[in-house]
Amino acid sequence: MKHTMDSGNSQAKKARRDDPRGDKGTYRKVTVTLPPDAYECLVRECAYRKIAGKPNHLVSAVVREALIEYLGASNGNAPKKKMDRLTGG
Repeated sequence: MKHTMDSGNSQAKKARRDDPRGDKGTYRKVTVTLPPDAYECLVRECAYRKIAGKPNHLVSAVVREALIEYLGASNGNAPKKKMDRLTGG
């Protein structure tokens, strides 16, 4: 009888495949530098969500939500007023 150990990697891969946020192939990677106070707020929000058992407790998810809410840019549907300000129009 052959015995193999499952290290949990297969479960992690399946979880990524079943990610409800969809394929991230169209996402753009962004690197930001934050002032210490903003970073502290971000980390506190992540910790709060994780402890409360809420979804999207990762830093990237919180930043993504905040930007979409602030800019109103979910799926490219930013309000015209904000888009004009962003594009100089």
